[in-house]
Amino acid sequence: GTLVAMKEAIFDGRPLISRIVTLTGDAFKKKGNFSVRLGTPIQYLLDKQKFKAQKSGQKLIIGGPMMGFTLAHTDIPVTKICNCILAPNAKEMPLAKNEAPCIRCSDCAVVCPSSLLPQQLLWYAKSQDHEKLAEYNLSACIECGACAYVCPSQIPLVQYYRIAKAEVWASEEEAKKIEIARQRHEKRDARLEQAKRERKEKHKEAAAKRQQQLKEKNGGEDLIAAALARAKAKKAKKASAVNNDEIEKPKKIVNVKSDAVSAAITRAKAKKAEKLAETENTDQVSEKPVKKKNDPVAAAIARAKAKKAAKLAEGQALPDNDEVIAQRKARKEKLRVQKQDNQKTDDASPEISAADKRKAKIAAAVAKAKAKKEQS
Repeated sequence: GTLVAMKEAIFDGRPLISRIVTLTGDAFKKKGNFSVRLGTPIQYLLDKQKFKAQKSGQKLIIGGPMMGFTLAHTDIPVTKICNCILAPNAKEMPLAKNEAPCIRCSDCAVVCPSSLLPQQLLWYAKSQDHEKLAEYNLSACIECGACAYVCPSQIPLVQYYRIAKAEVWASEEEAKKIEIARQRHEKRDARLEQAKRERKEKHKEAAAKRQQQLKEKNGGEDLIAAALARAKAKKAKKASAVNNDEIEKPKKIVNVKSDAVSAAITRAKAKKAEKLAETENTDQVSEKPVKKKNDPVAAAIARAKAKKAAKLAEGQALPDNDEVIAQRKARKEKLRVQKQDNQKTDDASPEISAADKRKAKIAAAVAKAKAKKEQS
């Protein structure tokens, strides 16, 4: 197959689009070598060659009986490494027995064409000791399957080696990625540090340039340095003044406290004198009669007395007691009638609002006041 691919590529100018595949095994009715295009489903080949599967435990192997591997399903295409498909029955290839512990018979080491120690590689593969696997040259294994074929414990040694190789390859790729990431990180830190140093240098150059310009504009005098010097001198002067006043500070505090106490005593005496003066004024005012504004009875009596005195002064005759009583009765009767009228109005119109009732009461009070005024 390799020679045919080379001839087609060199002399015919055809790429590798197909390859010779051997279909063999007693489960096939038709056996032979076939030119199959890459990508052809394996199930299509099985149907074409009238594949008849066993009831249980039927194997399909890609590759030879020693280096091939079993297919889990047939929904995969033919690739460039697919050179053979085996479909043996139970007589040709009995089912593998369960894996047993290694008995250290060393048959695998005897048949290994690469002169390796398969039993040692097995233990290190199970423990995932990649350093020991590299030390015992796992990469030199050609996966021929001789060790697994002669193993009396039915240990699938080649499968363990393939898995270990995949793990080693994955760990190496991860280590490469980590190393690349580390180098990139270091280079980035170096770039940032270089940029930081460059910025500092630029700032220093800019500051020196500004100072030079200021000196040139101000007759060679650096205003910023002069301002800083003045500020430092003021600060030193204040510090020296504070140090000199530290001894006298407690005395000043005592004097301030005593002044504050004497001032507080003076204020308390002044307040006490003001209170005494206010009490004396209130006593003098209390001797005068106080008029009660909210005493309507006293006001009415006072008005009646005033009216009586006015009539006597004018020489008018005062009404008799009977007349007064009659007037009062008439006024009382009039008020009763008005009250009954108001009650009838309220009964007749129960739906009057509170505002209307309030207006009616006000009108009644006004009428009552007018009546009193007329009678008086």
